[in-house]
Amino acid sequence: MFKTPRIDGHPNAHACARRFAMSRTRLFWLVAVLLLLPAGSAIAQTMPAAALVVKTADYELYYMPEYPQDGERAVLLLDRAVAVAKAKYGTTYRGTPCKVHLYPTPTGMASTGGAGITSSTSGFPGPNTSIASCTVHMLTASAPDWKTASGSSWGDTKDGTYWDAMLVNEYITIFQDLTAAIKPIGFRYYSAPSWFVQGLEAFDGYYHATEASRDRLRGLLRDGRLGVRNRRTYVVCCKRSDAVGVNASLQAMAVKDDYVDGLALTTFLALQFGEEVHARILRSPRLTFEEALVQETGASLDELFEAYAVWVNQ
Repeated sequence: MFKTPRIDGHPNAHACARRFAMSRTRLFWLVAVLLLLPAGSAIAQTMPAAALVVKTADYELYYMPEYPQDGERAVLLLDRAVAVAKAKYGTTYRGTPCKVHLYPTPTGMASTGGAGITSSTSGFPGPNTSIASCTVHMLTASAPDWKTASGSSWGDTKDGTYWDAMLVNEYITIFQDLTAAIKPIGFRYYSAPSWFVQGLEAFDGYYHATEASRDRLRGLLRDGRLGVRNRRTYVVCCKRSDAVGVNASLQAMAVKDDYVDGLALTTFLALQFGEEVHARILRSPRLTFEEALVQETGASLDELFEAYAVWVNQ
């Protein structure tokens, strides 16, 4: 079983953290490639032709030869994300290898303000021929522009530790999406409230990238940079929506900041119900996120909100 994370120094941090062994055998090769992309493509305009590539069954990493340390660093992080996806979500990637582009200068999809991912899980939960695809766009960690970037929306410093968390954050998204997509029935990942989507990605990024990023999450919770204790009025329960079907739960819990409050809420869920609750929610056959949340926690929305209020006040 995937165990509850322990975030030392924070209330209800009660179970042991799972460590992932990174000793699995991996075959890859390093070659110079010319990106043969369609004319007018945003990537073709910005990704230099001299990029190097590391290929595995799960991803293709493109990075610049002048930053070999970034390539090595990214391989370790991407392998960690694959291990997390299999252990936490029980999901194996099905599709063309996800492309991860590390740019030397800002682009429309990769800037000092953040990273981006384009992905598709269309066709699921169809036959085994259904495939996923994704491309992650990020500034490389050694890019001059990255080194001068300002802090994140929750007050974190955009340093190497933040970069590590962000890469895992972006790449693991496709596995989270697939976890909900491959089930025969139930809500889909992007029909969940934005706070859950953004918060879960951020949680997995911080908690699973490196020990340093995990310590950073502890610090964000403990010293107020994440603002948990100062954001007790930022989550409102339980505003109802007039929408029907998969959109009915979008306003089940309204938040002021999808990223900050989402990270706080998904961390709260992991500490209270075990980290496996994230995967159970995604695998739920319930038609709405709201129903899945209630089913997998065994608590009503009002009870969850009350427990969250106690947590942020401790």
